[in-house]
Amino acid sequence: MFLTPAQLAMLLEGIDWRQPKRLLNSLTML
Repeated sequence: MFLTPAQLAMLLEGIDWRQPKRLLNSLTML
């Protein structure tokens, strides 16, 4: 599955918008 930079950005923004707390928790646990 190949994603263009634009599609990847949209996907990341979508994840960010839906679950910002979960994303922040994942980053802080690293």
